[in-house]
Amino acid sequence: MTNLEWALWYSEVLGLNVIPIMTSLKEGKIKHEKRPLVDWEPYITKRVTPEEINKWWGKDHPNAGIAAVVGSISNTVVIDCDSPEAIIAMESIIPESSGVPCAKTLMGGRHYYFSCVDKMRKQVSFMPSMDFQAESSLIVLPPTKGVNGTAYEWIVKPENRQDFPNINIIKESTIYKACKESVRKPLHDLTNLTNTYIWEEGKRDDNLFHVAHSLTKTNNPDEYIRQVLRAIVWSWGERDEKWINSKIESALKREERKARNLRQEIEAYISLQPDYISLTDTLRDLQILTKEEKNHAYVVFNRLIGTLLEKDGNQRGKYRKINKETKRTKFIKTKIEEFPIVLPFDLNDECLLYPKNVIVVAGSKGSGKTALAFKIALENQNLMPVIYLHSEGGDEEFSDRMQSWGIKDESEIKFDAIPCSKNFHDHVTNERKIFIIDFLEVHKDFYEVAIPLKAIHDKLEKGIAVICIQKKAGALFGRGDEFSQEVSRLYLSMEYLKKEQCTQMTIVNAKIPKHDENLTGWWRKIKITRKGTRLTPLDTRWNKPIFEDEKPQRKYKNWQNGKD
Repeated sequence: MTNLEWALWYSEVLGLNVIPIMTSLKEGKIKHEKRPLVDWEPYITKRVTPEEINKWWGKDHPNAGIAAVVGSISNTVVIDCDSPEAIIAMESIIPESSGVPCAKTLMGGRHYYFSCVDKMRKQVSFMPSMDFQAESSLIVLPPTKGVNGTAYEWIVKPENRQDFPNINIIKESTIYKACKESVRKPLHDLTNLTNTYIWEEGKRDDNLFHVAHSLTKTNNPDEYIRQVLRAIVWSWGERDEKWINSKIESALKREERKARNLRQEIEAYISLQPDYISLTDTLRDLQILTKEEKNHAYVVFNRLIGTLLEKDGNQRGKYRKINKETKRTKFIKTKIEEFPIVLPFDLNDECLLYPKNVIVVAGSKGSGKTALAFKIALENQNLMPVIYLHSEGGDEEFSDRMQSWGIKDESEIKFDAIPCSKNFHDHVTNERKIFIIDFLEVHKDFYEVAIPLKAIHDKLEKGIAVICIQKKAGALFGRGDEFSQEVSRLYLSMEYLKKEQCTQMTIVNAKIPKHDENLTGWWRKIKITRKGTRLTPLDTRWNKPIFEDEKPQRKYKNWQNGKD
């Protein structure tokens, strides 16, 4: 569809108040800015007409992007997530069955669309990297493009107005209720940003129960709770003691039922956690404070052993989640296509790589790991999305390296460069992308390098990962020795040869060679010049290892000196 057709569709089908915009980059900034092409403030309260839309996109600004004035004029509010952590937090809170419309922003953020009835106030940073866009807010819509050519994209596209769930679904979900209080409270407050009074008709019973629940949680005596609830009901102007007592009893009974549902609450909490669970953390995060509730929680945990949990060794109060998910490996009848990543030094001619594969590059200091990582990023950025996660250097060093590669403008950089020094798997998705980690650091217990490597591998689905790790000069494997090749399909070792002032790259392992020969031990010398931007092979082909006698034992003894 053209932008005009999109704008009409947004207006007529989704009921959004649309205006034309352009995106731009502010000098010295990376973040895109939206620049309205018309005076948009009148449209906070005034509906845009089809005639205006046809004029704006049909005649005045045919290439303009599209934005929506959200709030009461569009009956729409948006939760704007600007970081991977915020996206993960949001995805873990919204009910899976709700199908919340979601769009990807130019910088990799997310917009989650909800419906609203009343006016709701805009709230910036109500949680880390999360904004609540409501009255008088402007939200850019797909397929608006940025100056670097990337575009807003629908991840979950709405088909009609009914696809926008009410914002209140967040606090009504079981998953939300199982979250930490630090997460629940801001989101709960969001859904109450209207000017309604908490004791108005239709909300009294629920809010009276919440008061009873809070007082019980903090271990107050029953009589004190009854007095507080009675005072609240009196404030409504009610004087019928029989009716008042029935309301109090109802609120207290709901609290009792809440206690009986503790197992569901604990199970929901466990479902959101990683592999290992601490009973102490669970009690704290779910605000299980009273002795009775704690005893009930202990019973729940014991009953879950063998189904959801198993004890973590002999550690008291520590458990491991039992993973019973089974996913059968599919047999694909059609021709199997290898992953279309472009690798240097004719590696594509020698080995096969498929989606979910991991390439490990172990390099000694100065051997050119980063140069190789940049080369792979730049040679693939026009073929598919590339995410480059780097643990060293800031904006200045990154810019200097890019300029050395001949990059003159940011628009020439199509891959996403993100500073990251730990938890790299948080940035890995199941999408068809190339994820480059430069480099994965392990400072203690080097054998544990296998843990982050597996975490990255487990998150891959349709993409591929290139992971650089440090290695000791003269060693074949990277930090962690053979543990570092646990999940790799291709393992390369890079060693700087001081005497020859070049780098030797060795194929330590290639699980799927293209031809009949085993590639283990093949090596090639490379000259790295021009500040790491020119990688020139000194050999016309890969050199094969020489075998001694008739035994298939390769001579690695002097491999670091380039000798066979």
